[in-house]
Amino acid sequence: MALIPVNSLEGFRQISDGYFFNTETSQLLSNKKDGSFAILSGSVRNGTRRYNLQLKREYKTNWVKSDYVKHEDLAKKAIEASKLIETAKAQARGQKKGWVIGFIQDGYIRLDIFPEVYETEAEVNAEIERQAHDDEGMTFVKLKVENFVVSGGVQWS
Repeated sequence: MALIPVNSLEGFRQISDGYFFNTETSQLLSNKKDGSFAILSGSVRNGTRRYNLQLKREYKTNWVKSDYVKHEDLAKKAIEASKLIETAKAQARGQKKGWVIGFIQDGYIRLDIFPEVYETEAEVNAEIERQAHDDEGMTFVKLKVENFVVSGGVQWS
């Protein structure tokens, strides 16, 4: 089962934990009630399937705020995320060691989704200098890639 957490999807980050989209069956599931997965049927209005999902925010009242989410919007974002995950896994399997370039933003090191891997330090130095010249004021970093671990079971390479 290919489950994508709903609140990991762009545009759905405000949704609370416990909602998952199955990209293989195009179904929304929840494990909020007792920990086991239940398929949510939602409701249909004007030909559009919608789900009323709880939001992350906490309120001082006894009720929990929720929001309607359209199935088609959710499915589109989940399938996009699933494709990115599969592409990243494929790249990790054939990944090469070397150097990558990142940048500092809001106190964190950020990388492109699929960063280019430079084989030598001379190559990465030339590219980081070019990028620093093109984007004045931005702080770039070079990182050496020596090992890989594949999630779902440790497989060193």
